[in-house]
Amino acid sequence: LERVRPPFSVNRLAQKAAIAALKTRDFLDRTRDTIFKEKEYLQKKLEKLGFEILPSDANFIMANPTPLGMDAFDICNYLSKQGILIRNLSGFRGAGSNWIRISVGRPEQNKRLIKAIEKIKEG
Repeated sequence: LERVRPPFSVNRLAQKAAIAALKTRDFLDRTRDTIFKEKEYLQKKLEKLGFEILPSDANFIMANPTPLGMDAFDICNYLSKQGILIRNLSGFRGAGSNWIRISVGRPEQNKRLIKAIEKIKEG
């Protein structure tokens, strides 16, 4: 099953919840606006910290943490110990050897992520 499973699969319950949410236009509009705002916040903060960011129209950011003196494995490992999960893309064909994927979260989650990365930068 693992061999044929899509890399970012979504379970049936999550699919049903997404379909129900999409039927509520107000919820959809608020969610989209929040994602755009928070994505812009994350991109600006990450760029200020020295990350290389790839353009994206999705609700995630592909970033290279090399300026922090860390590779994708190290930063994913550090953040996971802080309870923050990001995806290491170094094993994905075409992604490059030192890229990570950061999903856009709620404002408080994004601020927590940035604070954790700032601590890395401070040494």
